[in-house]
Amino acid sequence: MKNVILECISFYENAVFKIEKIIIEKTNQFEYEKNHEERENITIYLQKILAKNCNLRKKDFDVLINSILLDIEEKERQIKRKNLELTKQVKDYLDEQKLLVKSLRLTFAEFNFEKSNIDEIRKLSETFQEEYEKKAAEILKELKSFEKHYQFYIDKQRNIMKKLKELVDKDKELQVKDLMKIKEDQDMKRVYK
Repeated sequence: MKNVILECISFYENAVFKIEKIIIEKTNQFEYEKNHEERENITIYLQKILAKNCNLRKKDFDVLINSILLDIEEKERQIKRKNLELTKQVKDYLDEQKLLVKSLRLTFAEFNFEKSNIDEIRKLSETFQEEYEKKAAEILKELKSFEKHYQFYIDKQRNIMKKLKELVDKDKELQVKDLMKIKEDQDMKRVYK
């Protein structure tokens, strides 16, 4: 019986390590830098086109484009901050799980199986399980919420990038009023948020 319990603990320990690996891979998969770099490249290109087509000064362009990108950049900062918080929270939880595994292993290594009955073992197991299931549920809820916010950010980012790319495609026909139209749309969305 003792060997079966210790095997279960080893199985759980392996599961914790696998989950940790998945979480680390998932949190590194967000492409903030790629998104930011693409935005910068399009912005530079738009600035050159508008300077050439309309003699728009860089300073005026910067004010205009910054007002358009304000929401996206703020949302990106919030997403990065929340991602760091959640990564730390999950890491702390997984560290607790590793300590739990060590504690279980020590507890059951010294456990007297001849003098104990199954109910005592079950009660001890339930105590550990209840404590950590509650915390896991809270973390999972926060991760799902983060995922929704991240998807909203990505959708908004794609929408703005699509509009800016359409402006780039206009090339010689591009006018300041085209960029102003996007700014007005963004301003309206801020008002109705």
